[in-house]
Amino acid sequence: MTVRLKERRQENSKKISILAVTYKGQYKTPDGKVKLIRSEKSLGMYLYHKPKTSVEREHNKVTRQRAEKVRFLMESDLQDSHYGFTKNNTYKDTNFLDYYSNISEAKRDSPSYGVWQSSLSVFRSFAGADITFGEITERFCERFLSFLCSKNSHRGCKLSSSTIRHHFYRFSYVVNRALSDRIITENPLLKIKRLKVRDTEPIYLTLNELQSLVNTTCSNLELKRAFIFSCLTGCVGLIFIN
Repeated sequence: MTVRLKERRQENSKKISILAVTYKGQYKTPDGKVKLIRSEKSLGMYLYHKPKTSVEREHNKVTRQRAEKVRFLMESDLQDSHYGFTKNNTYKDTNFLDYYSNISEAKRDSPSYGVWQSSLSVFRSFAGADITFGEITERFCERFLSFLCSKNSHRGCKLSSSTIRHHFYRFSYVVNRALSDRIITENPLLKIKRLKVRDTEPIYLTLNELQSLVNTTCSNLELKRAFIFSCLTGCVGLIFIN
């Protein structure tokens, strides 16, 4: 059994995904033709199509090197299983942050790209750059959630419950993606004791309060108009500003 890498450009995208193609043998069809038995799996790694900058070229170089390491590990796993050797956790020393980063980078053309990058940055500040799959345990997941609940925002206050959920959801997505890609064999998120995150009470202006705001003098008229406009989005016609 052999594993080879294949690059495929995504439709309507400037990115190229890297696939691992596993060749499991061959067979003959009734008409005598030889057909290969193979399967494809995405590695969650992406390249720039026709890179234009030194950063993009370096990204492609490093990503191809990482993909080759994963290909070698996959092929070794298959050969060990084929010859009856005891299978061990080959991927335990693979860099988890690199995998997280590649998934985040794949969202570049998505509206959620900024949130993914923010969540990646928060995770890096907690785990560092050298975190491996072998270190993603139940205890690690609990500590990361505790870290989010105690972390201060750039304003100096605790993160909101929705922000905590957004960050932990993206971390959970990456872990589940690794499970789907068979990089890990057990999901460390299933047995952790989730911390209860209290919902914050929504803050809003009543119609009377908004009317008072309209009648209040403000030195910055443009700022006042912009704020009131944002309050009225979807409610056009309730209040007119002269």
